[in-house]
Amino acid sequence: MRALVTGGTGFLGNRLCQMLTAQGHEALAVDLKAPAVSLQWAFASCDLTREELPAAFKPDVIFHLAAAPWSSVEPRDRIAINVYGTINAVEYAAKIGARLIFTSSAQIYGPPVYSPQN
Repeated sequence: MRALVTGGTGFLGNRLCQMLTAQGHEALAVDLKAPAVSLQWAFASCDLTREELPAAFKPDVIFHLAAAPWSSVEPRDRIAINVYGTINAVEYAAKIGARLIFTSSAQIYGPPVYSPQN
């Protein structure tokens, strides 16, 4: 299987690429900036809000992990990254006939009433 992982240099994206390659799959990590360490899989720099994902790779599946946490950037930038980046990933998957697996985070539920959450 050929897998493209958006947010591929983040904590989860990195672990997912590691797991995929360990199982014999081909992975391409896509993110805004290059990783700080050497990867054992391919990497492509891409701004999902402005660019189409790398066309030459032709993945069977796209794991969409790229996102901006609510606390890290300005509201307009969060909308661009989280909404338009997701729209671009969905449109790209439809265009090339790849499956899209979308993930989210606990932040969609808002601030917790108590911590740690059950």
